[in-house]
Amino acid sequence: EGEPSQYKLNDLAIEGLQGTGTMDGESWGIDVMLIYTGDGGCICISAVADSAGNTYDKTFEDIAASLHKI
Repeated sequence: EGEPSQYKLNDLAIEGLQGTGTMDGESWGIDVMLIYTGDGGCICISAVADSAGNTYDKTFEDIAASLHKI
């Protein structure tokens, strides 16, 4: 949904997309990040049911804070 966002995190260039979906009648939020590490990169995909609320916010913040170029 919408245009990709571009930002820096811990000196890593990131492009992200966000969207929504439905599985078994339940709404989900979906995030895809393309993380560029210089010569390569990786893809990070997360999907969380809306019913989980903010339960996983701290987990995602901790994961993002741990990402660094090596």
